Parts: sequence; structure tokens; C-alpha cells
Amino acid sequence: MANPTNTLFKQASKWNDIGNQQLHAGDTKSALKSYEKAVKLLPNSVDIHKNIILLLLKTSNADNQKILNYVYDHDLLKMETNSVIQIPTIASFVGVALYNLNRLDESILMFEHVVQKLTPNDVNTWSNLGDTYLH
Repeated sequence: MANPTNTLFKQASKWNDIGNQQLHAGDTKSALKSYEKAVKLLPNSVDIHKNIILLLLKTSNADNQKILNYVYDHDLLKMETNSVIQIPTIASFVGVALYNLNRLDESILMFEHVVQKLTPNDVNTWSNLGDTYLH
């Protein structure tokens, strides 16, 4: 008998991989649908949530408030701190969204949190922090 958890993981991984391929091909709408299918199967997957956030940030008409709402509605900052932290972090993506909304003080706090508490070797977040200080 197959392990249901393992089966869900494989199905979610398949949808996540399909989403990655679609995103690479430039089909962001299909990629988002694939990622959403994957995250329904594995709602606690930080990696799949990161893919959704990254896709939303990369779209030409990125709705940064929608990104923040997505992160907060799914409690992703807490979820991330309870998992193995990997670069890039959701917190760093939040910093970028805050920066894009011109909420610079909040962006600085988020970037500082990333480099001080989560991933001190994250060069992109250090660079984003510097840019935000200079803004």
C-alpha cells in the first residue's frame, strides 16, 4: 500500500516542476495555476509558496500589496521560521514588495531581519538593504 503522504509529495512536486517549466517558457498564468495545484496538495511547503511569490514579483504589473496579503494570509513568515531557512527567503521577498510600495522603513526592517536573523550571507538581501538605505 502506498504511503499517502509520499503520494501527495510526489503529486505536489510534479505540479511544482510543471509550474517551473511553464514559468521558464514565459507562461506565467499556467505556471501560477500549476503552483496553486501544488500548494493545495502541500500547503506547508515553503518552497512552493516561494515560487508563487517570486512569480508574482516578476510579473510586469506586480501587485505588491497582493503579495503582502498572500504572505500574511498564509502566515508564511512564521512558516518559514519553523522550517529550514534557504536563500532567497520569503522575508526578503516581503522586503522587496514593501520597497516597491515605497514603504521604505518597513522594508529596511525586513531586510535587516533577514541578514541579522535568517541568512547573514544573503548577498542579494544585503544589496537590497543598501539600496533601500540610499533611496
